[in-house]
Amino acid sequence: MKEAPCSLGYLLGVSFFLGYALLIWFRTNAFAEYITLFKLARFFHVGDYNELAKNGYPEGYVHSLKEYYHDSFITRLVTCPICFGFWLGVILFLTLPVNILVIPLGLFFYGVLNKLV
Repeated sequence: MKEAPCSLGYLLGVSFFLGYALLIWFRTNAFAEYITLFKLARFFHVGDYNELAKNGYPEGYVHSLKEYYHDSFITRLVTCPICFGFWLGVILFLTLPVNILVIPLGLFFYGVLNKLV
C-alpha cells in the first residue's frame, strides 16, 4: 500500500478531530438528542434510553447500550473507546490522506481530552 503524503499539521488536526468525536460519543448524549430530533429513535434504542432517563437513569446513552444491549457485537464495539476509536481511525486512514499514526494519536487526544473534561 502506498503511503499517503501528509503534513504534520493535517495529521494532528485529523487526530484531534478523532479524539474530539470520541469524547462527544462517550461523554455526552448528543447522538441520542439528534436521533430523537430527527425522529430516528426507534432504530438506535434511543426511545428506550429516553424512557430510562425519564425514570431517573443516572448514566448516559452509551452506558445504557452497554448495560442493556451487550449481547450484540456491534453494541460492544461502539461502547468500547479503544475499539471504536481504532475502527474510526481505520476509516479515516482509508478515506483521508493521513498515515496510520492517526489511530494512536486520536486515542491519545481522546485520553487527554477525557482527563481535561
